[in-house]
Amino acid sequence: VLALCPDWMGFGQLSGGAEVSHWAMNQLDLGGVSGLSVFYLQMERAIDALLQYPRTDPARVGMTGFSGGGWQTVMLGALDERVQLLNPVAGFESLRTQVESIYTVICMGDSEQAPTGLAPLADYVHLLALCAPRPTLLTYNLHEDCCFLPAGALPPLVSGASPIFSLLGKPENLAVHIGEEFGHNFGRQNREAFYRFVGQHFFPERADWSSEELDTELLLPFELYPPYPVNNETFNSLARSRATTLGLSKRPLPATRKLLRRRQKID
Repeated sequence: VLALCPDWMGFGQLSGGAEVSHWAMNQLDLGGVSGLSVFYLQMERAIDALLQYPRTDPARVGMTGFSGGGWQTVMLGALDERVQLLNPVAGFESLRTQVESIYTVICMGDSEQAPTGLAPLADYVHLLALCAPRPTLLTYNLHEDCCFLPAGALPPLVSGASPIFSLLGKPENLAVHIGEEFGHNFGRQNREAFYRFVGQHFFPERADWSSEELDTELLLPFELYPPYPVNNETFNSLARSRATTLGLSKRPLPATRKLLRRRQKID
């Protein structure tokens, strides 16, 4: 099995302070460019790179991710049919749940999870339904201490998407796993549930398929680092470049919040 793991914005080799943090995508939105596009292009290009590898089987491309990676999984999986199997882990819920549910722990989530302009077009229920009939395992954590509690997240997702899986003749392809390890995690129990799901749908003929994780195969982070450009762009540098084309950079920001509010009133 080949595994490609792109860095999350602001972490790993993409760490670099506030300018590259995933929260900074809003700076692009202010310039009239979708901050969400950076996330989507990163995911799409990752699939492009994976499929260029000669041993990749394009009929068996799966995607999994935790928290923000869970959000990435359902977002890309809904819109890119090259992803043939999905396992989002503790990473998304219906916008309706976020607004109304007593189970919501943190308001609207991260900037990319509730991006500008998404709600009038689609809810995450619709994105999940677009994954049908491809095998999709929804993983949530019973003892969650952050967000996306299964009691609030799962009912609208399953009730909204399962009829589409049934309509397309694959009701069994929408599955649920509730992890019992404490906290917001992609722990071993959740990972091994993913391995079982991969074996069930990608290698059904393999009687020797094992879902047990092999600790001896784990590598250190620096062993997985590829070369990155020295002057890699950040959300902030992209936003500043965009501001230049709009003529905004000619007006420096006021030095104090009081002066900023005064300008806002004048404008």
